[in-house]
Amino acid sequence: MYDSFVEVTDEWQAFVGRRVEADLHLWQDRARAKAPEALWSVYGKFWQKAFEDYWNEYLALGQLYTEVVTPRTSASQQCSKGGFLHAKAA
Repeated sequence: MYDSFVEVTDEWQAFVGRRVEADLHLWQDRARAKAPEALWSVYGKFWQKAFEDYWNEYLALGQLYTEVVTPRTSASQQCSKGGFLHAKAA
């Protein structure tokens, strides 16, 4: 289980690193925009990419958390069922 949490942490740190890089590129792209239309285009692309990145990360982390929780849930359910059957037989 510890390895699963390390995997979640690694994924989050990699995502934050990618987003910080994209955020820094926004400043460079803004500086290159010479007209208002170009600036709007820079911001539009930035926010669209940010939304896609956060959405994909939400899905990726959800999948990782599901993998972390599922084995624990299955084991606890098996224990509960076994305990119930044992209590019922007595």
